[in-house]
Amino acid sequence: MKTLSDLNLTNSRALVRVDFNVPRDDEGTVLDDSRIRAALPTLHHLLEKNVACVLMSHLGRPGGKPVAHLSLAPIAEKLSELLPDNRIRHCEEVVGAQAEEMVRSLAGGEILLLENLRFHPGEKDNDDHFARALAEFGDIYINDAFAACHRKHASVYGVATHFPVDKRAAGRLVGREIEALDKVVNNPKPPLVAVFGGAKVADKLDVISAFIDRAEQILIGGAMAYTLLRARGVSTGSSKVEEDRLDNAREILDKAGDKLLLPTDHVMAIEEETRTGREITGDWMGMDIGPHTASRYAKAIGNAATVVWNGPMGKIEEDRYFSGTRRIAEAMAASRGVTVVGGGETGQAVHRIGIENQLTHLSTGGGAFLDYLAHGSLPALNVLKED
Repeated sequence: MKTLSDLNLTNSRALVRVDFNVPRDDEGTVLDDSRIRAALPTLHHLLEKNVACVLMSHLGRPGGKPVAHLSLAPIAEKLSELLPDNRIRHCEEVVGAQAEEMVRSLAGGEILLLENLRFHPGEKDNDDHFARALAEFGDIYINDAFAACHRKHASVYGVATHFPVDKRAAGRLVGREIEALDKVVNNPKPPLVAVFGGAKVADKLDVISAFIDRAEQILIGGAMAYTLLRARGVSTGSSKVEEDRLDNAREILDKAGDKLLLPTDHVMAIEEETRTGREITGDWMGMDIGPHTASRYAKAIGNAATVVWNGPMGKIEEDRYFSGTRRIAEAMAASRGVTVVGGGETGQAVHRIGIENQLTHLSTGGGAFLDYLAHGSLPALNVLKED
């Protein structure tokens, strides 16, 4: 797979897929610009080479039609703040006559941000006509949107097929992601500990299975733990359990054996009442791992040479259920090993505690992060390599 440094950028116009799917308030103001900042190394390199840059990104889930509050116009304003020395314009179309005219008039060192890709139904459908129309906007294609690389959408998959293999490449962000994740996927320094949390065990089946052979220990928290506990025959009270995944959970437990650790105490609740204990009974619902489990998990992380983490340990939207996740994050920050963290909620927790600079790598991906950990490849990266 070619990288940005492999491309001949002389007198070129670059079509760049970025990930500007950022949180905003009701007025559209960007609340967290970390994903926009993550694209800056690629953009700086292109602008220094006097490349004209046509950027494309999705934002939210507009359902294939324009939705005013999901316009990328405020994103263009934020990008202008981050790149004050460059002319940055926003196009009100994704494709069409206006977009074509604005692309034609784009000079070297300027940036044009197309409108939200998901305003067009062809994006999620990987429509070839739409992909071909996008490809007309660039001489070279750069994918720097790691978080979207697990999808076969037009802007990350179909469009790449309309560029010669020597005219398409991964951007700086994607390169950093792959370099970091390969430290976990390919010959990680042992012992390797994997920490998985979040709501649904269904979302983690592939990656847990993959780590059974790689990891020394797999630590489980979050609501997904209660499906595995139920499958083991442990009382879970009224905790959320994926009844249709109990057979899958039993298979995982049988295959993993002692490698897979489950919570042995819990923070639980009934309405506004909260308590900590080892057994969840009656109408009590598990909401977070308990202090004994958190200490046991933190010790395992401290003894590891490589740690990967995805998914919170509890319902972190409420402070009273944040302690388990905080303890895991602090153990990751204190680790002397390689620490790789990914996932939207997990990233939010990391930023909330303020330990992002104490980790080896904080991924921009959620689904892409998990898929790469499970399979060591992603569709949008594979297509960059194909002839």
